[in-house]
Amino acid sequence: MSPKAILLVAVLFSALALAAASGEWSSYTDQKFAYSLQYPSDWQVAQNVETGYFEVRNQPDKAAPANTFAVQVADLAEADRNMDFYDYMAKSLADMKKSLESRGYRNIRVLSSIADTLNGAVVHRIQITSNLYGNLTEQTQIVRIRHGDKHFTLTCSGEQGYYYDLAKPDFERMIASFKFKTTLPAYLNDYIRVRADLDGSDTVFHWTGSVFGWVPGEKRRELFSVEGFYIVRAQAMDNGYYLLGREAAFFLDHRTGQLLQTWRNPYTGNDVPVLQVFNDPVNQDLTFPEDNFQLLPMILPSENLGDMVSYHSELFPFYPNPLQRKDFPLSSQNNNYQAAEFTQYLASRADLANSDLTSVPATFTFTRIYPWLPFMLMGERSGNVVMVCRGRKLENGFDDLPQYIKDQVKQNKPEFSSAPENYTQPNETIWSYFKKQAENAAGTTVDVPEP
Repeated sequence: MSPKAILLVAVLFSALALAAASGEWSSYTDQKFAYSLQYPSDWQVAQNVETGYFEVRNQPDKAAPANTFAVQVADLAEADRNMDFYDYMAKSLADMKKSLESRGYRNIRVLSSIADTLNGAVVHRIQITSNLYGNLTEQTQIVRIRHGDKHFTLTCSGEQGYYYDLAKPDFERMIASFKFKTTLPAYLNDYIRVRADLDGSDTVFHWTGSVFGWVPGEKRRELFSVEGFYIVRAQAMDNGYYLLGREAAFFLDHRTGQLLQTWRNPYTGNDVPVLQVFNDPVNQDLTFPEDNFQLLPMILPSENLGDMVSYHSELFPFYPNPLQRKDFPLSSQNNNYQAAEFTQYLASRADLANSDLTSVPATFTFTRIYPWLPFMLMGERSGNVVMVCRGRKLENGFDDLPQYIKDQVKQNKPEFSSAPENYTQPNETIWSYFKKQAENAAGTTVDVPEP
């Protein structure tokens, strides 16, 4: 072969290898055996959730065997669990040879057998070649890991030479991505069982309450009733969970229970249009460094109340108001948003003790002390809104909500019938939602009297 042809082949091989490692990748998590990895999205997937087996394969040439990456999980004998690692390596190598020979492999040659580390785990890494049929030589890399009472084997295989080398960058990236999920504390899992469902399905909390006006030196005024729901899904992460949620609130006439379209403000005497609330997203990051797991009872405090447990929070948000007064003089009380939020979730200790329940029945209460709600058009008048509510987790989720709420969702925000799929920020609030609606209606002229 001429030097020019050799150079062309080398360049082509480098380009193919780069393409193999630079495509789209997907993630896989085995919930039962608590491991995760990444793999090329265009490789074919096979799996068995009962045994923990996972396989991806790619066949760049029909004339050659497929390049294959696989994960196998097996029980680890107690003797192997307590064995010195180098003795374990020797036994592992002998067991591997015996297994290959029993499946018809010939000319098994061990290229290397070393102790290595992988994402904090000590592993046995083996490189071999062997013949299965004819003159075909298969190259295989095996990574064996002891973890708890299980034995994990990662296997990369392909035809020795061009095809294996073509897949090698992908093989190495898949191996490097393999890691075990952190065992999450029971305290955090119990908290998620109250707030959501460990199996990742949607959970709905329905709540009702009253909204009061509170002005220093004046008697309180009952302004209207409120009813709403929070739909949430727990997404398991390596060091905790994301709570993925949406929240809707509907303001009602406190005397008739009718949904308010307009509302007469008793402080100003003016009729104002009412903005019902659809906050999306309302997400929460409950992932923590492993060193902080012992601090969870302080981060997510709880209190035993006899047969019940109360998980409670007392928050005092303070940050720049999305509705700055120069832009929204009637809808903004201050350029800083300042509020107080007191919440508690109540669950039975007996339900929490039942490990078969991925979600436990729960009730909850919350009290919010807010600035004047934006649609009230109170400007910078002194005073606050006090919202006092209580509710419960619905057994059948969204289907158990009152019909008028389901109708409102269907007509206005059908996506609120399910929780979000992905974690995003920033969260929506009544104030940011009002700003978006005002900006969307910027071309509409409305006569609004001064408060």
